[in-house]
Amino acid sequence: NTRVIAATNRNLKHEITYNGNFRSDLYYRLNVITIHLPPLRERRGDIPLLANHFLEELNHSQPNHQKKFFDASVFELFYQYPWPGNIRELRNVVQRAFYLSGSDVCIRAEHLPEEIRTERPSFHPHVNRLLDHSSHKELRKAEKDIIEETLRKVNGNVRRAAQILGISRSTLYRKIDQTALVEYRRRNW
Repeated sequence: NTRVIAATNRNLKHEITYNGNFRSDLYYRLNVITIHLPPLRERRGDIPLLANHFLEELNHSQPNHQKKFFDASVFELFYQYPWPGNIRELRNVVQRAFYLSGSDVCIRAEHLPEEIRTERPSFHPHVNRLLDHSSHKELRKAEKDIIEETLRKVNGNVRRAAQILGISRSTLYRKIDQTALVEYRRRNW
C-alpha cells in the first residue's frame, strides 16, 4: 500500500498534448486529486505568515538566544518583491537575515539581500514603463486596469484581490470608487 504525491511547476496537460514531454497514461494514474497552489506573488497575504513561521523555526533552533523579530519595513519590502523563487526563496531570505542580524534581535531591511531592497514593485506588465514617463491620467488608467484585471481573476472576491494587490480591503473599495469602477462593482457584486 503506497501513496504517491507528485509536484510540478508545469502544466502537465499542455506537456502531454502539445509538447509530448509527459506520458498520458502516467498522468491519469497520478491525477487523482489535483491541488493548484498559486505562486507567492499571487498570494501576498501569506508572506507575513510564512516569514514569521520560518523565523519562529529559526528561533527554536537557537534556544539560548533571545528571540528575533521583523521590523515593519521588512514586510513592506517583502510585499513589493515578486518572489520568483516562491516559498523556497522566502525561507532562504529569512534564514539569511536571521544569521546576518547577528546578536541584533530586530531583523531590519539592511539584513535582506540587495535585490529585495532595490526591487521596484510591479503588479502589472506596464507599470514600470508608466512610472518612468507618464501623466497622472495615465497612472489612474493603469491603476484602474490593474484593479479590474485582478478582480476578474478572482471572480470579484475583494478580500482575495486586496491580498494579491498587497492593500487592505478598505483601500481597495476606495480605489474602486476613485477609479470609476463603480459600474463594475454594481454589475459583479
